[in-house]
Amino acid sequence: MGARSERWNQAVYGAVVRAHRALGIDQQDPDTTWRWTNYAPPVNARNHEANASNKWHLLLLALALLYAAVARRWRWALYGAALVAAFLLFCFYLKWQPNLPRLELALFALGAPLAAFALERLRPAALPLLVCLFLANGARPSLFENWTRPLRGPHNIFVTSRDDQYFADMGQWNNHAWYVEAVDRTARSGCANVGIDIGIYQLEYPFQALLRERNAAVRFVHTGVMNASARYYAAPPRPCAVLCMECLANQTKIALYSPVGPPVAVGHFLLFLAMSRK
Repeated sequence: MGARSERWNQAVYGAVVRAHRALGIDQQDPDTTWRWTNYAPPVNARNHEANASNKWHLLLLALALLYAAVARRWRWALYGAALVAAFLLFCFYLKWQPNLPRLELALFALGAPLAAFALERLRPAALPLLVCLFLANGARPSLFENWTRPLRGPHNIFVTSRDDQYFADMGQWNNHAWYVEAVDRTARSGCANVGIDIGIYQLEYPFQALLRERNAAVRFVHTGVMNASARYYAAPPRPCAVLCMECLANQTKIALYSPVGPPVAVGHFLLFLAMSRK
């Protein structure tokens, strides 16, 4: 629901806060809001996937559902109602967090047929075309001006390697070299059963993607699982390598993984290798 207008964004935020108060709920309650953040007004960050807005798509879907109900096209009305139910289940299952918009993408993709049903019936025939042009024009900033993987500019996706693009949204940590070294050491060890401890730092995917480029047979398992999901954890065969991210000087982690192999410091990462062939 974000927009360029700060007044609009504050109005959306205020409406949600008032609704919470009417229900006797604190909008910052950790039962409904991710405990590592605070519920805040929407932003118009169309140049980043984590919080890009799509209020026009939402409006189009709402009008399409309304039309289906008024026109008594019950199959399409039921389809739209199912999308609403899916959204409510989504909100029930996941707490509010700043990065939710990209997780909702699937619901909007599923809503496309409903929007197409309504647009097809617009008259004159030029109206659907104008709506589509409006939506396409709204996609331009996200395609060309986003600062992670733009289609134009000095760092566009056509001149930036795929491996470097994995780190496009991670510059603030300045740890690109740590991943590369950890991948190189693990690949040279020959280990194909690799554990990853993300209890402190969770951005594991560059390590996984780069290592699988070197060894497509490698398999990953999460280790050191201490949260509520641990009750479902079935211990796999002991890995021959464990990457503990942001674990430097963490004596608890060192004691936990030393049976795998001696720790090797890679930046703020610790890499435990059972064997190493150079």
